[in-house]
Amino acid sequence: MSYYFADSNGYIADAASMGGWRAFVQWANGQESEELHGFLEDGKTEEPADLASALESMHADDPDVEDVLRGLADAADSAEDVLIVSDGTTDLDEDEEESGTQ
Repeated sequence: MSYYFADSNGYIADAASMGGWRAFVQWANGQESEELHGFLEDGKTEEPADLASALESMHADDPDVEDVLRGLADAADSAEDVLIVSDGTTDLDEDEEESGTQ
């Protein structure tokens, strides 16, 4: 199983394998960025341009984590109005209907 990035138009790019995403999140938890922490906590951001800006100056020593970081930065830069990370097991529209937030 793996993670991917999407916006309101659908799929943008692959994010990482489960192990790769876990390593990225562990690294990210040590960073000081409200935008990154909010994205990871919510699994989405409605301000992808702000996230892209925050990620520009970040670098990871681990090359695998750096690949995920650069992929996230590219996805945030190209996302139109929202950026979502998903493992593909949850239909976001279904969740909204069940919770009554749609």
